[in-house]
Amino acid sequence: MLDTPILRIPVLASASLLDNLVYVGMHRLLGQTPPMPFIQSLSYKLVATTIAGTLLLYAYDSFFSGKARQRRQFTVRRRVARGGMGSLRRRSR
Repeated sequence: MLDTPILRIPVLASASLLDNLVYVGMHRLLGQTPPMPFIQSLSYKLVATTIAGTLLLYAYDSFFSGKARQRRQFTVRRRVARGGMGSLRRRSR
């Protein structure tokens, strides 16, 4: 898998282009006219797929990457080092 979200954007765009080419090609192969012109459907689908895919992959990366896992483990260690549960500790007077 690609490591950076910037490199994933062209992959998403090319996948969207390929999907639209297959869609229009199948319509022409079966003798039907596509519901909208090729360029118009390509532009709408390309923009929508690229934006939505980039946002979803960014969210996925921030929650399930190795860095996120390490950050969660460090949070638990820091909580234990501070002395357990902060609000349930006894106050020393």
